[in-house]
Amino acid sequence: MNETRPHQSTFEIRWDDMDSNGHLNNKRYQTYLEEARWLAVRSVGVDFRDLAARSCGPVILKAAFEYLGEVVYPDRLLIDSWIEPLGKSRADFVHEVRRASDGKPVCRARIHWLFMDLKRKRPLPMDQFIANLPVAGTA
Repeated sequence: MNETRPHQSTFEIRWDDMDSNGHLNNKRYQTYLEEARWLAVRSVGVDFRDLAARSCGPVILKAAFEYLGEVVYPDRLLIDSWIEPLGKSRADFVHEVRRASDGKPVCRARIHWLFMDLKRKRPLPMDQFIANLPVAGTA
């Protein structure tokens, strides 16, 4: 595991991301967090073509979100992402989302992953996949 700080991503909120209440729609958080996860994975050299060629990769089993504040256009999201291994094949990808304008936390999310052989639908050890990702408590 990589004993470094969480991976950090920044996203500009789009007008299209707002809901009828005038703040960031909750389903848009999921889109931004998915992109943050893949940016974190790519940043440590995971090659998606290699995963596809081997028919393996992470599958989301559960997602939990805690909304702590509003985000409105044209703010930006600052997302810290790290992984918490939970055994050979499972891990939680954890995110803390902050509003760029004042740095206040607006969302915390925990995405429970299972690394799988996608053809056989069986769990696979994810040691190599997560070896260089930031882990919990390393900020």
